[in-house]
Amino acid sequence: MEGRGATPGRDFVSVLSKRIGMPIVNAGRSGDTTRSALERLNQDVLRRNPRIVIVLLGGNDFLRRIPREETFKNLTSIVERIRGRGAAVVIVGVSNGFFTDTHRQDYEHVARQASAGLVPDILDGIIGHGDRMADSIHPNDRGYEMIADRLEPVLRDLVRPE
Repeated sequence: MEGRGATPGRDFVSVLSKRIGMPIVNAGRSGDTTRSALERLNQDVLRRNPRIVIVLLGGNDFLRRIPREETFKNLTSIVERIRGRGAAVVIVGVSNGFFTDTHRQDYEHVARQASAGLVPDILDGIIGHGDRMADSIHPNDRGYEMIADRLEPVLRDLVRPE
């Protein structure tokens, strides 16, 4: 998630970086699908030799009606390639429905299969709430703050010194 809808420095990546006191590179691009992210994974992520990667993908796939099987096949490939390089992965689930999260089990399956962390349905309580949204699909500063609130404990566990 690139951070569209946030004022500068208020996207969730910037907020998380400040909170944990470590730089976080946002390799997200507006409009990313699992396919486009997979195509640029080596260049934009793996060449940096990351220790931890947050993978927040699927929303644009759902909006573009990309078949579920393709979305989760690509997501699995992304996560497996990152894990294969020795980095920890936190998968961030995106619901595709207002009332039920029909893909939660798919995200859980990918996370279990790859021994990755999972923060399910990251937009729960954000999407559909005008005070938390910049437009119909992008959070505003308050929405991104809520996303950071949900991701911070998971990241803190991973960056804790051993």
